[in-house]
Amino acid sequence: MPTLAHLRTARKEFKRIEPRDFFYWSVTKLVAAVVDTKARTSMVDELVRVLMMLLMTWNKNYYRFFNDRKPGMTLEGHFRELEVVISKHFDRLIKFRSQKIQETAEIPEQDIRDIFEDFAGVLGRVGAAKCLHLLAPGLLPLWDAAILKGYGLEKAKYRHRTDAERYIAFIRLSKAQIDNLGDFSSLTDNPLKSLDEYNYCRFTKKVAFD
Repeated sequence: MPTLAHLRTARKEFKRIEPRDFFYWSVTKLVAAVVDTKARTSMVDELVRVLMMLLMTWNKNYYRFFNDRKPGMTLEGHFRELEVVISKHFDRLIKFRSQKIQETAEIPEQDIRDIFEDFAGVLGRVGAAKCLHLLAPGLLPLWDAAILKGYGLEKAKYRHRTDAERYIAFIRLSKAQIDNLGDFSSLTDNPLKSLDEYNYCRFTKKVAFD
């Protein structure tokens, strides 16, 4: 399990190797501004455009082959698909937004599973996790293909599981890691973001940790 020392090391390394972190913090603030100031009737449209600004940078490999994945689909049509799923799950997402994984005794797994399935149908499994994290950054973690593989979520044990079920398993693992950290207040106010930096460095960029 990662320690606070690992997370501190990862933070320094992440800042050194990943210039796109600027976009994360910018979009996080924009999402907060939209949620805090917009009426619901205009909020979903604004959220879609803010989220897509980051996803098309952060998840660029998915959009590189977008026309192959969704022949005939325009980006505006893609935006509308995302608008539909955000609208469908809006109330639960707003509720999740106020929750922190370290303070949540029982993770609402069925709700998250249902939401993830719908988002993955629009954004793919990596984009879905990234989008959901931006909407509920204290409760829902990020992953990518390398992190999935690194934690064994592609092994035979999970062969017949859906991506939503794998995501629930990843949430359980993330919560266990955070619970094991102890007092992390000197490092971060969002341990999920710190864990993502560690996971990205370790599994995606192959940084060695003691």
